[in-house]
Amino acid sequence: MNLRTVLAGPILRRAERGGVYIWLATSRPFYVKGEVFRVPRDSKQRLEKVGSGSAQSLQLGEQLFITLVRVAPMSGLFPADVLLAYDLELCHHAAERYGLRLHDLGLLHGPDRLTYDDLPLPSFFLRETLPYNFLHGSCRKLHGDGDDSLTVADDTLALTARDLSRRPSAMFLTGDQIYADDVAADLLPCLTELGMTITGREESIPGIDVPWQDIPVGGRGELVREKAHFTSSKADQHLMSFGEYAAMYLLAWSPDHWPAKLPSRDLRHTRDRLMAVRRALANIPTYMLFDDHEITDDWNLSGQWRDDVFESPAGRRIIANGLAAYWAFQGWGNDPSRYDASFIRTLQDHLAGDPDRNADRAADQFEKQLWLWPDWSYAIPVTPLTLAIDTRTQRQYDTMHDPGRLLSEHALVRLQELALQSGYLPGDPLTIISPTPVFGYEEIETYLQDNGRALVGPYVPDAEAWHSNPDGWVALMSWLAGVLAPSRVLFLSGDVHYAFSVRALYHEYAHPPLPVVQLTSSALKNSSEFKKIIELSSRVAKFLTGTSRRVGWKPDGDREMFARFPILGALAELLPDLPPDFEVWREYVPTLGYSTTPIQGANNLGLVQLSPDGREIEHRLLIRKGEEVFVTTALIENDGKW
Repeated sequence: MNLRTVLAGPILRRAERGGVYIWLATSRPFYVKGEVFRVPRDSKQRLEKVGSGSAQSLQLGEQLFITLVRVAPMSGLFPADVLLAYDLELCHHAAERYGLRLHDLGLLHGPDRLTYDDLPLPSFFLRETLPYNFLHGSCRKLHGDGDDSLTVADDTLALTARDLSRRPSAMFLTGDQIYADDVAADLLPCLTELGMTITGREESIPGIDVPWQDIPVGGRGELVREKAHFTSSKADQHLMSFGEYAAMYLLAWSPDHWPAKLPSRDLRHTRDRLMAVRRALANIPTYMLFDDHEITDDWNLSGQWRDDVFESPAGRRIIANGLAAYWAFQGWGNDPSRYDASFIRTLQDHLAGDPDRNADRAADQFEKQLWLWPDWSYAIPVTPLTLAIDTRTQRQYDTMHDPGRLLSEHALVRLQELALQSGYLPGDPLTIISPTPVFGYEEIETYLQDNGRALVGPYVPDAEAWHSNPDGWVALMSWLAGVLAPSRVLFLSGDVHYAFSVRALYHEYAHPPLPVVQLTSSALKNSSEFKKIIELSSRVAKFLTGTSRRVGWKPDGDREMFARFPILGALAELLPDLPPDFEVWREYVPTLGYSTTPIQGANNLGLVQLSPDGREIEHRLLIRKGEEVFVTTALIENDGKW
């Protein structure tokens, strides 16, 4: 397989006034130089250089090199609220005077163009006082049903390229950016070949004696269930090697190495619109967080699941491969300061080291580091402060078989430290990215959990929501209200394959009431298997319940109880001897435009505008259908008034 010089990217990653990071994957090693320019309002004037930086590419395979360039201001800080642009120069060594720029790579003109309007280079801006607009979305399966709504980011940036009062300043991808377990049969041979090409070797999976690369398409499900103890119901083409995981990211973000012939119409549509995705990722600071499908379905669902997989050599290696690919393609660019030279060297020693020298020791260190890494959460340098929380590796299991708390007590302590280190003060507004909704659509979550198998056959709803472990939910909300004590909190989530907006109030009697808004955008490309059921349930739930109020007691021995009222005017609660510890009000916000139900089941990308004080929120769901984009809008007052 012949590889292009640039495998994927450039992708604009962490961006703040003190430095901007640009990510790139190449098939050859380069010393990459980056420059940032101030774009004049008059297109006839020359760009003003305001920043520069460089980085040596990191080898993770024979033909896989990842570069994360930090471009620093030439003096002071980068200017805020003005249009900026960047260029890259790929050199063979630091002393080389002239390398390959984006123009030379064919990325500024023609079908691979990464620019908008009449701008000469990819562009972005660092918001400070301008209106806060951002994009968010989740769940992008390349062969999923429906149109790829991540392409709508390209339309949005094209329409607002020079209008910074409307242009989104950041994009948050909140989980399931790839599907490692549910892989299209038509793509697997390409992924395997591309994976072996970029790594330069046939990777072995401990505990699997057969040449797994030669297993026929559709034959991996039983293997990973038996040898790795995975539980995904759609694992017939499950990714296994680091090379395959890395190849999946390359196909998700670039059209260059896809098969020329594809029987699947959904896959052809995805491939043919990938330049829109690539262009969008090059022009907006993007922050990413894993959910389960980046690794495998049901990842760390219970303590028993975790232990069974860890004790399996095959399971331990496949999980580590998935996490290594996540770090290289998503995690590193979120906050590079969280990964030191020792972390990077451990990955390189296994993935690109000499296979004849201490290979077993390198593999053991590779697995241990990734399995035991203390936390993948991070803070995003925007206002209000945004915390992206790892709800997969920081769980607390009260029993071995039941769903765990999504965040342990230790994880909450680390999040508090992270917030304070980022300049957060009690009373500030706060945004939290949780891959699964904290305030879910409970009527549907409960209904599908109880009736999902009968409704959709083989589809079995995951017991992975905050709703599945009420003790963990109470611990999170109590920690927010009593420890961080924000003036208001905004949750951004995905996961569930439908979109909605919730306005809520959490009042723990020892602390002031906490106004809450939950915005959920899902899926980008994985239209729900039960879309019609969801939208019907949305109408019914809205008619029956409207605004709901719930009282609750913190877990204490046998006193583990929630009660909600009213239901059709009847008081539906059984009061214990003690008064409740907290109350929760919630309202599912109706929408205007393309759809007026509280829930949207079609593929969508969220576009959010926040008022300066965070009280007023406009949540637009952008829905692609062919060449058209439809919009449904929820208008929300997060003022704490009920």
